[in-house]
Amino acid sequence: MNKINRPLPILIILMVLITSARAQQNLAEVNIWLTKADRSALFEKQKQPLKFTGLANQNTTITVNDNKTYQPIDGFGFALTG
Repeated sequence: MNKINRPLPILIILMVLITSARAQQNLAEVNIWLTKADRSALFEKQKQPLKFTGLANQNTTITVNDNKTYQPIDGFGFALTG
């Protein structure tokens, strides 16, 4: 019975490695579909995909602290004039 159970951990490890490799491959590239306000592009797939790298960006990071409030908001309204 030991001989039958021996390949099982190896099979599980291989499945995890294959799955993580596919996940990394899927995250590396994104297809872009574009619509412009002037109607020059209406939900058109762009030829160049958006590619991601492992490099950190230099953009500002916004950290939200849920425990700190500044002023209450009663709600958001809607106005229609005409």
